[in-house]
Amino acid sequence: QRQMCIRDRMTLAVQYKGERVASHEARKHCGWYISGVRGAAQLRRRAGELQTLDDIKRMAEDVVKAAAE
Repeated sequence: QRQMCIRDRMTLAVQYKGERVASHEARKHCGWYISGVRGAAQLRRRAGELQTLDDIKRMAEDVVKAAAE
């Protein structure tokens, strides 16, 4: 469910605000979705490097994998 929330929210943000602004905002939002997940500190560091929608989608997949562990 987290992956879908992150991906859907950021896809809409890209449509309305553009990829540059949306990816900047995603850095903050990903921190919220990541809390409580094993390896959250490392994932938050990666979230600070998000640049594109593809980066966001990869990050969402990694969050799901980490939550499953």
